[in-house]
Amino acid sequence: MDVWKNLGLKWKQTLQYLMVGLVPLAAVMVMTNVSFKEVRQLNAATLQSAAENIADKVDRNIFERYGDVQAFGLNTVALDRGNWYKPDGPIVESMNKYVDTYDLYYLTLLVDLEGKVIGINTRDQDGKPVSTQGFYQRNYKNAQWFQDVLAEKYYTSQDGNVGGAAAMTGTVYVPLHVEPEVKEAYAGDDGLSMGFAAPVKDASGQVVAVWYNYAKFSLVEDIFKDAYQNLKDKGLANAELTLLNGNGQVIVDYDPGSGMGTEKSVKHDFDTLFKLNLVEKGVNAAVSAAKNKKSGFEYAHHARKKIEQAAGYAHHRGAMGFPGMNWSVLVRDADSEVNASIVAIERRLFAVIAVFLGLILAYGVWSARALTAPIIALTDGLENFAEGNLRAIQELQAKSSDELGRMAGSFNGLFHTVKTFLQNADDLLAGKLPKSENFGLQGEFERKLGAMLDQAKAKKMSDEEVARFAVMLKSIPANVIYADSEFKINYMNPASQKNLQALEQYLPVKAGQIVGQSIDIFHKNPRNVRKIVSDPRNLPHHATIQLGPEVLDLMVTAI
Repeated sequence: MDVWKNLGLKWKQTLQYLMVGLVPLAAVMVMTNVSFKEVRQLNAATLQSAAENIADKVDRNIFERYGDVQAFGLNTVALDRGNWYKPDGPIVESMNKYVDTYDLYYLTLLVDLEGKVIGINTRDQDGKPVSTQGFYQRNYKNAQWFQDVLAEKYYTSQDGNVGGAAAMTGTVYVPLHVEPEVKEAYAGDDGLSMGFAAPVKDASGQVVAVWYNYAKFSLVEDIFKDAYQNLKDKGLANAELTLLNGNGQVIVDYDPGSGMGTEKSVKHDFDTLFKLNLVEKGVNAAVSAAKNKKSGFEYAHHARKKIEQAAGYAHHRGAMGFPGMNWSVLVRDADSEVNASIVAIERRLFAVIAVFLGLILAYGVWSARALTAPIIALTDGLENFAEGNLRAIQELQAKSSDELGRMAGSFNGLFHTVKTFLQNADDLLAGKLPKSENFGLQGEFERKLGAMLDQAKAKKMSDEEVARFAVMLKSIPANVIYADSEFKINYMNPASQKNLQALEQYLPVKAGQIVGQSIDIFHKNPRNVRKIVSDPRNLPHHATIQLGPEVLDLMVTAI
């Protein structure tokens, strides 16, 4: 408070302008911030929608692979035992066509109930030879997928190959893994694949063989690439797409904006894949999706990138009776990019607010200066009056007719009156007649005039002193009228003559005819007035007189 008390009026006025200007600006900011919070939630929710869309497409795609292996096993060529164990027979020829047509499989394998290889494709999806001759010397009797098929432990829920009644049944699923046999057949390939196995039955429904497809994991990765392209088209070029298995381990880490893959390929970083567990790392979105099997969105800090991110997440729900994979999808992007439009609006808003604050400040300084300049000048003048330093006083420049202009005019009148009075007083003290026609007395000086006359009466005054008083009465701007004890007006100074001329229309006689008249002409109730002023005990008497629209201030003093 002491600081505020010590501030000048100009700065107080300027700060008040700023405070008044800040109120609507602050209200706009609050309302905008509330609206932006809602928009930020909507923007983050779009990432959840993207994650759910990816999960749905993956489940639908794998559902088709779930059925492919059963459909392949229905090929009657597989039931002709005369075609078994022939690397160049009809079974292998059909397998090559499947691989070429679907473009989704590395290998497709048929084994008998003893685990011996009946046939395996010899061409890839482009019709190029694949070295699979060595597979005929292998036996898959101890393979888990082989045993699950014979035990009818099919993939019927996200818990795995548990068998039992379900909407979809008949296929055993082998989780994503690095398959050595794929790496062997396809030199240079990382071997990321999923397995699908189903029984081959004869016309009587008896299981005679097992069909196993080595599916490419790229069928899932292609969905992630398409999703990224859609996000990029929406301005989210730095979106990070992640796929987690049921344990929370990363099995797809696709982040082209940070060099983790490109728009055309998904990078396989085996220092991350199957090793980095986001649930164990405590990533909230991963815990919600992989552990709690929920879908949603949130804003959180990304530890590695050290930025605030919006995250949408979704746990797989399955499709068309297929239970779906026990996987979870995370779609994350920087808050600054997800809400780029909001950030841009906020920046423009701050710029506008800064401009308006600058304008308010400039206007406040200008206005306060214009408002306080005459007040400061008046203060300086009054201080000089108080100190007696009249030479330093300057007349105020009154440029308006408002209260400030009236104040300046009043000060200038006071200054002129005092200055004139002092000049004439100096002349009188020197024994000279005043040089100006106006002695400079107004207001309270007028009320003191009676006392001065009393003093003059009490003295034996010289002719020169009498002359001085006569000149003074003639020169002062105060309205002085002298009446005898019979209430007859015997004298009226020039100021009274001049001022009453302007009021002649409200008087019974002309101003020039007032001398010689009774004071009764000024009063509606002369008897009451005479009673008051005729008694010396009532004097001096002060009253106001209504004369037409004007109010006269009357001071009656005994002489």
